[in-house]
Amino acid sequence: MQKTIKIIVWIFILSGLALLIIDSNWLPDFYNPGYMAASAFLSALAITAPTWFFKSKDPLKKKARLELQELILLAVVLNGLGSLGLYRISSPFFAYDKFVHFMNPLILVLGLARFGMNWYERNVGAAVKWALITVLIATIGWEVFEWLSDVLLGTQTMGFYGEAVVRDTIVDSIMNILGIALAVIIVIFYKRKKVEKN
Repeated sequence: MQKTIKIIVWIFILSGLALLIIDSNWLPDFYNPGYMAASAFLSALAITAPTWFFKSKDPLKKKARLELQELILLAVVLNGLGSLGLYRISSPFFAYDKFVHFMNPLILVLGLARFGMNWYERNVGAAVKWALITVLIATIGWEVFEWLSDVLLGTQTMGFYGEAVVRDTIVDSIMNILGIALAVIIVIFYKRKKVEKN
């Protein structure tokens, strides 16, 4: 799987470079090459970062790091698919943007909690608290990233293509919180099942 992750990271890097070189007239009108290139480079960075900061020869810790990378990859791919066009899917019954704002915090809280338990050998409660704080900071950071992108790159990432910004940000935040809450419920359920088995 590590080789597959390396290949995907290179795909992100090469895609980012291609977006900076390709004539924007060849791309769909809703693509913003500068923003998408920056996102591709940041995605590659996010996927590889665990290998820089978490070094160990212990097979169990290496496995924990790989699992963390896989979950970051999943979150990045969900965002990437949105940028390629799925964010345009929006109806009263389903909006891809809201789906991502729910799924990514859910995935990342579960992944970081598991990583905290396996890498740092923390108990479930401490691992979940660490994961919650990290994901909350990340979700706030994402909103700041969108704002900076709109200001500096002229994108329309906030709101729905620049419209209804306040309402959209509030709903995004609610979906983030719901994803985090479900992750906590899953961890609590897992903890109780573990206690019952012992």
